[in-house]
Amino acid sequence: MRPLLLLSALLFLVSCGGATKHQPELGPYERGLKLVEKSQLNDKDYAEAMTCFEECLGTNPKDTRALNGIARLHLKQGKYDRARDTFERVLAIDPEDGFANSGVARILIKQERYSEARDYIGKKLEGERDPKKIAPLRLVLGTILLIEQEYDEALSHLQKVLEIDINAEYYKEALLKIAVIHIKKGDKDKARLILLNYTSNKGDDPRIDLILGTLFVQEDKISEAISLFKKALETDNSLVEAYLNLSSIYLRYSNYPAALELCNQGLQYAPANEDLLCCKAIATIHTGNTDEGLEDLRKLNLRGTRPEISYELGVAYWKTGRLPEALSSFNAYKIEAPKPDKVVDEYIAMIERAIQEIEEERRQAAEAQRRSQEGGAKQGEAPPPQDAPPPEDEAP
Repeated sequence: MRPLLLLSALLFLVSCGGATKHQPELGPYERGLKLVEKSQLNDKDYAEAMTCFEECLGTNPKDTRALNGIARLHLKQGKYDRARDTFERVLAIDPEDGFANSGVARILIKQERYSEARDYIGKKLEGERDPKKIAPLRLVLGTILLIEQEYDEALSHLQKVLEIDINAEYYKEALLKIAVIHIKKGDKDKARLILLNYTSNKGDDPRIDLILGTLFVQEDKISEAISLFKKALETDNSLVEAYLNLSSIYLRYSNYPAALELCNQGLQYAPANEDLLCCKAIATIHTGNTDEGLEDLRKLNLRGTRPEISYELGVAYWKTGRLPEALSSFNAYKIEAPKPDKVVDEYIAMIERAIQEIEEERRQAAEAQRRSQEGGAKQGEAPPPQDAPPPEDEAP
């Protein structure tokens, strides 16, 4: 089994506030916000959150917080046009609303329209001087710069966000992105220190556990990583990235039944998640249902995008005796993989020898059949004619 670890994206576009003990009863807005901030929302969550925000609007039709909450719901559902229309309703009430302005930019990011997002944010930053209203825009700009790997400039904007208010809704999201940048730059110790300092002040957080667990994986401290991923799921059982990372670890160490179970659990919250579907297909192949797993991989149509797909297709084809397809898949893996792999080279050599042996056996069988057919034809032929004796009247 090839090492397969589909690491988490580590970019979180929605932040979660730290829980406090003995909270007073939440109002409709706070209840709706708490639902919006969940990692994955089911239909019941969406309906309940929408009811909470609509209750707020029933009291005040111009409640920008409630409208922003509804826009976030649409954004989570991938309904970008509805989300933008709702953010625009907020901006019609308050053109300087930082969350609505950053929401429009987030939609452009989701649509991979990064240049437009940067232009939009740039225009908003030109005329706005209130640091609290600028902060959400700087956060989104830092996200774009992180995606585009402009790490130093991203850090500059995100650090300014942290200077505003440690209790602000966007503070933790900025902190997480800063930690990710340090990881990308190779400074894992600094990232770890930032995250641990935050948890020591604000308490445990499942997303921080997720990043710390990912660091442990990169350092090959697998038991520590597993503990943190499980801890994250205890806090938030809808955290798809935790299911994905755990299943990837179990695949890596050939615990295929456990990997399959975790994939199925994660898919309850994100049925279309390609990473989980890919892990599930691979686990299915290795738990004895090779044809089913192979078909699932084919349906995903991810070949060429991830080297491990080509590798697993090669394994599946080999197990089912489809050697030419196995050879093609392993050769594709060699092209797609970031570095040479001696094990795959050995597999390719073994398959090529097996194909040659099969072809030789077929050639010999065909030759034997040809000779057999020729021998049979000779046995069935009439004997050659003998010289007939002359007629009696011509006898000497």
